[in-house]
Amino acid sequence: MFTFKRMAVTAAAAVALTLSATNTASAADFVINEHATSSDAGGCGVVGWSQYGDVFRFMDLCKDGKGVEVEWTTPTKGLASTSDAKHTHNYTGGYTGWEYLGSYDLDFPEGACFYFRAGLEDNGSHVANTYSSWTLACA
Repeated sequence: MFTFKRMAVTAAAAVALTLSATNTASAADFVINEHATSSDAGGCGVVGWSQYGDVFRFMDLCKDGKGVEVEWTTPTKGLASTSDAKHTHNYTGGYTGWEYLGSYDLDFPEGACFYFRAGLEDNGSHVANTYSSWTLACA
């Protein structure tokens, strides 16, 4: 049941990513090339990566008071690895539903690749055991 629930949340997030991208005035601004969902039992956090503009976008799907956290490795033009140096950013703007309301703009070198994953945070601290699997993305 737990695995099915996680798969259902991931599939729903992928649909939401597509819908949120196509329901905007400038869909190119919101193209999500990769996505990751948190691995907590409720699937509360979704992080999307947009190669266009080098932007992480956030969805907070639960009204639990926790924020969504993205962790990513240092971008490299070489072979990206999950053991590379890691960085984090927290979205603490509150419940978004199935819309990307939070974003974090970065400026990665063109063609640089990295891994990222979604998790949850509570009052500035990572919530243990909520990270998703690593997802490879490129700028």
